[in-house]
Amino acid sequence: MFATIIISLIAILFAFLARYKKFSYGLEVAFIILTIFVAIRYNWGNDYESYLDSFLYVGSFSSFDPEILGTEPGWNFLYHISQPIGFFGFIIILTVFEYFVIYRLIKKYVPVEWYWFSVFIFTFNSAYLLVTSSMMRQFLAMCIFIIAIEYIIKKRWIISILLILLASTFHTSALILLPFSFFGYLNISLTKSRPYIWFGVYLLLYFIAVELLGDYFNLLLRLEQFKRYEVYLNDDKGGFGTGLGLIYNMILYFVLLLHQKYQSTNMKIIYILFAISVFFYLFADIAPLTGRLGYYFSIFSIVCYPLLFYVMKNKLLKNLLLVGIIVVTLKGFIDFFDPSGIWFKAFYTYQTIFSASHWM
Repeated sequence: MFATIIISLIAILFAFLARYKKFSYGLEVAFIILTIFVAIRYNWGNDYESYLDSFLYVGSFSSFDPEILGTEPGWNFLYHISQPIGFFGFIIILTVFEYFVIYRLIKKYVPVEWYWFSVFIFTFNSAYLLVTSSMMRQFLAMCIFIIAIEYIIKKRWIISILLILLASTFHTSALILLPFSFFGYLNISLTKSRPYIWFGVYLLLYFIAVELLGDYFNLLLRLEQFKRYEVYLNDDKGGFGTGLGLIYNMILYFVLLLHQKYQSTNMKIIYILFAISVFFYLFADIAPLTGRLGYYFSIFSIVCYPLLFYVMKNKLLKNLLLVGIIVVTLKGFIDFFDPSGIWFKAFYTYQTIFSASHWM
């Protein structure tokens, strides 16, 4: 926990200093630090050991056997071609690629004075730096989807479909992204009354979604393509929670919708994709897997929130919301390390590959 906090704060500091000419490379340094930190992790995350076991199992075959590809052939094929460099080498290369994608997303869309906030969200929102270190397959699929966004925006749907299909070979859930390959054609702009309509639909679904669509959604997730994720069904973990945190998130969501019209054409599309993420969490009470599907879209918070504050003119509201996000995010980070939670044992103590008994 403490290593994560220290590394995150150092990365945020360098990202903040990037606004000054002498430290114009600040974001690059920040991501080099984060990449090294995550790349050399050892037994850090709930699924680390299972990934290691799977890697060794693939390596136990003397020659390549198509039967080991399974339902997500891309991931097991990566295992196969990575045997010469070992599991640690595989994780290092994978992390370098993924963190470069995240760095590039921030560098491309976020104004330099808000780099620090993007890095803050990525490091202290437990869904990103922490949880993605455990759900390795889905994070790779998420990063490929981020790359696909560029082609979705350019309306190059064939390339975006191919990239999403590639992502699905690492995590089957990415198949749900296929309809979004044509999203660039919709040209959705939330002007005038549209943000109110959008938010109204969300509120309506919030109260009736589970009762109205719960059975159908549960049935969908039990299709053959999602069979291996049945462990997430009927879990007791919820989505947004209740109380002040829920009210705050709803207010923030509404404000974000109101400010979509001030963004560039490209960012308007990304704004809507991010806005879609909250609809997946509506079903988290019946199938927590839907919350994980929301990760494909919620990852864009690292650019949408900074750009929201960049265009906001009401300083008082901006400062209140900014402080609110920081407080809510830090509370979530602290709760993540609750000793009674499912993440505590796997993430509290950070270890590196140099503490392993031998290279794997």
